[in-house]
Amino acid sequence: MKRAFIIMVVLGMMFIKMASHATTVWDVTNDFNITNGNPNGAWTYGWAPVDFSSFTPLTNHGYCTYYSSLEWYGWNGDGCPMVWKNAGPVIYGVPTGSISLCPGPEKEPMIARWTAPSGINSVSIIGSFGHGDSGYAYVDIREDNVEVWSSNDGQTTMGFNLVTPVSPGETIDFAAYGVYNYGNTPLSATITAVPEPSSLMALMGGVGLVMAVRRKKRMRL
Repeated sequence: MKRAFIIMVVLGMMFIKMASHATTVWDVTNDFNITNGNPNGAWTYGWAPVDFSSFTPLTNHGYCTYYSSLEWYGWNGDGCPMVWKNAGPVIYGVPTGSISLCPGPEKEPMIARWTAPSGINSVSIIGSFGHGDSGYAYVDIREDNVEVWSSNDGQTTMGFNLVTPVSPGETIDFAAYGVYNYGNTPLSATITAVPEPSSLMALMGGVGLVMAVRRKKRMRL
């Protein structure tokens, strides 16, 4: 009886750990800041040439008083390529509190990159690109630099809802590119760890087996 109880406690702790792991969420908006460096946890903010052949993290950061934003910015006079969070009123089509991607002066992709940590086997990716400013950017989601979703921000909102397997170190890129003038493109995205169904089923089966043993022992009393 005591041994069965210990097994149940251990399995229960494993179940709780897996359940909490399943609710691990990375949010490109809520996680954004300029004080933790770049990379910032699982996120890295950078740019790529037009052929996506490389990725370069941005090194400049600061607060822009003109439109009340926290930003990681590039080499051009206006700071592009840039990712910034609007802390003021709506400007350039970017809502208050939103993240915006602004491509480079030669239409280089601006990228918010997420890198998979260890212990993650699959993730769901939910969010949208907004139209933002009056320029029409192309928008992509790329896994290890392979396009898995794309659209054009001529629409008001371009939503996405994906589930994909990942391995530690693999990257998910959210990119805006193909435009420079008036190219600010709002982005909202959450990445959620998804447990393996086989693991959950095995764990639940183990719990069920222990409970069955306990029931049989009670019946013998």
